[in-house]
Amino acid sequence: KNLIHGEELEAFERAIARHITKDKPLEMHCRLRQRASGYRWFLLNGQLLNIGKSGAQHIVGSLLDMNDRIEQEHQIWRMAHLDALTQLPNRSLFNQRFEERLGAQSKRPAPFSIAIVDINDFKLINDAKGHLAGDRLLTEFAGLMQSKLNTDSLVARLGGDEFAFLLNPALSDEEASTFCNELINEALHLVYTDAGDRGVAFSLGMARYPEHGLTMENLLRAADTAMYQAKRDKITGSRFQLFHAGMDETRIQR
Repeated sequence: KNLIHGEELEAFERAIARHITKDKPLEMHCRLRQRASGYRWFLLNGQLLNIGKSGAQHIVGSLLDMNDRIEQEHQIWRMAHLDALTQLPNRSLFNQRFEERLGAQSKRPAPFSIAIVDINDFKLINDAKGHLAGDRLLTEFAGLMQSKLNTDSLVARLGGDEFAFLLNPALSDEEASTFCNELINEALHLVYTDAGDRGVAFSLGMARYPEHGLTMENLLRAADTAMYQAKRDKITGSRFQLFHAGMDETRIQR
C-alpha cells in the first residue's frame, strides 16, 4: 500500500475487499512509486489463493507497465477538455458538467447558480500592453476565480475573455453579493505586466436554477442577460448583476 499513489489508494482497498468477499476480479490501473522516477501507471491483476495446509490466504498477481499509454490518453483528454492557456475547463467540459448537474438525480436537482463573466475593455488592454500582458491577465484572473471555488463548483473559459461559473450549492442574493464583491476587490490587485500594471475589471451576471430556468439554454441566457445589463450600467470598474424576471434581453444591447 505504501507504493500506491494516494489518489488510487481508496479504490485499491475497495478492489481488494470486493475480490476477497465477493470473488470479484482484481484488476485496476494505479500509479506505483518508483525509486528514481516518481510514479508510473501500471495495470494490476491479482488472484486470491489458499496456500499450504493452513489455508493461509495470499494474493498473487502481475503488473503491466501502462504509463506511456495512459499518459497519452490523459494528454488527449486535456487537449479536448481544458483551455490551453489557463488550464481551466473549456466550453465543451463546462457544458458536459452543466448537463450532468441538471441530470444528476432522478428527481429535480438541488438548486445551483450559474454566472457569466466578461472582462471589461480587454481588447484595449491587449492592444496597448501587448499579447503577453493580455495572456498573463487572463491566467492571473483565471487563477483568482478558481481560488474562490469549493470542490463541487467550477469555472471555465468559454473563449476569448469570457468565463463561466457553475456554483454549487446555489448562492442566495446576499451570498452572491459577497462572492462578487470579494472577487471584484481581489481582482483590483492582480498584476499582469513586469512593469507592475495591475487591476482587472469585469462584468458578471448570475442566475439560479430552478428559479430562472430549467434548461442549460435558459439559464445561460438569463446569466448572459444579467451580465450585459451589468456591462451596460457600469461607469468604471467592475459590476455584477443578479438576474430577475423583469429583465428583457431583447432590450439589452451587446
